[in-house]
Amino acid sequence: MTTQARDGGRRLRHVAEFVTTLAVLVTLVLVALELRQNTGATQAAAYAQSMDALTDWRLAIASDPDLASVWSDYMGGAEPDDARLRLLINALWGIYENAYYSWRRGIMGESEWSRFERLICQRRDREFGLGITDLLTAEFIEYAESRCGPSPAGAP
Repeated sequence: MTTQARDGGRRLRHVAEFVTTLAVLVTLVLVALELRQNTGATQAAAYAQSMDALTDWRLAIASDPDLASVWSDYMGGAEPDDARLRLLINALWGIYENAYYSWRRGIMGESEWSRFERLICQRRDREFGLGITDLLTAEFIEYAESRCGPSPAGAP
């Protein structure tokens, strides 16, 4: 075998090694991206499941007058109907916040989200004034404030 043939063989092996290394790196990057997406989906599912359980709990109390009476006593003696209304409003805002995180993580599309956003902006001032923000994440509150514009004078 000539020197040229051996050099050509070595070059070919080096090119093959380079291509193989590059393929492995690309595969690792794709696997990392897939893991990241799966982690986000898992986090979104866990959050949604927690919010669903909390919403179910709120609705169970709000729909049972006896439980609502016990809850209102526990919460400081509010009228049972006021406590029931408060639980319903809390459940609704939990649904809004859950939808926000689904949209932000790319699980919910723009057209679906726009319906929620419109309702959030319509109800924000009145219900934020009821202290609902104590139950919401700072990120969601900041988003609502930035998208819905400033609160009218005198509103919280």
